[in-house]
Amino acid sequence: MQLENNDHIAESSGNLSSTTPDPKKFAYRAYDKIIKYKKFDGSVKIDRVVDAGGNDLLYTAVKTMLRVDLANSLQQGEIFQMQIDWYYNINNIDVISARIGYEYFEEDKNHIFEIAALVSSNGCIY
Repeated sequence: MQLENNDHIAESSGNLSSTTPDPKKFAYRAYDKIIKYKKFDGSVKIDRVVDAGGNDLLYTAVKTMLRVDLANSLQQGEIFQMQIDWYYNINNIDVISARIGYEYFEEDKNHIFEIAALVSSNGCIY
């Protein structure tokens, strides 16, 4: 499973492979965004992964990927159900631009939340 929001962590491949910007061509506002981005923890936190019977499943999260270890291999056509208890902090898109986040509209005193999810053909949300 993909944990897309883990792209926000300091150890993400994108952050580790990005180069330092040229200070002569970089505005203060851009530096301010980098500092805010470094302080924001928008990573996905996994509290628990269980099967349909409530039994804990072993899992490993590495950067943006989550692997769940099943007790047995699935055969073609077989279905496996599990529950993942998770959460993450939602970023303010005005501060940290991303596909996922929220915007606040002062004139309406209203928030709009933009949350990306993958929904399978059988209605499961990932």
